[in-house]
Amino acid sequence: MLLDREQFINIEYLDYTKKVFDDCFGDDIKLIEEVYSNGSGGMGAYELTYEYLKKPYQIVFDYERLRFRIEITWENAYTNFFQGRHTEYKKRLNRDDIKKAIQILKKDIDDDALVFYTIKKNGQLKKLEK
Repeated sequence: MLLDREQFINIEYLDYTKKVFDDCFGDDIKLIEEVYSNGSGGMGAYELTYEYLKKPYQIVFDYERLRFRIEITWENAYTNFFQGRHTEYKKRLNRDDIKKAIQILKKDIDDDALVFYTIKKNGQLKKLEK
């Protein structure tokens, strides 16, 4: 049975995250998928998948078990917003952390500062040069 939106326990943060994406990216981003559940130990989980319209990026904001992550894919490559860069920022489910992360993500995209990786057959990461 599908979960009604009103029954989702983290609806406040889901809506806040969507609002911050809209505020930061405006018409340059399109929400293509929204998934949420009250599973994950009763703490709720959600995932928002966006298409960035200025560059061929897909952005996934994923929250589960009191932490969120942001992953960006480009063709067959990916980058994790917190992996290697921005490790000083918190990934907690609170308004300030969500807003700060999305604002910095927007700046990184505008500054062309994202570093993408592919996974080689041996499981090693290979940094892509633009």
